[in-house]
Amino acid sequence: MRDLQGGGQIVSEQRTYKVRLPAGIRDGQEVRLRELGEPGKNGGAPGDMYVTVHVDA
Repeated sequence: MRDLQGGGQIVSEQRTYKVRLPAGIRDGQEVRLRELGEPGKNGGAPGDMYVTVHVDA
């Protein structure tokens, strides 16, 4: 999750998602997964989740 103050959050729950990433993703590239993040404040719709891709050849 992104924090405007440069901090982070400790995640205490694990979830597994199967997603398709387009060809040409580079190691260390950041990808946005729409609506797979935590629900918004006050119970809103889930937000975007940002992940860093690590490519194993």
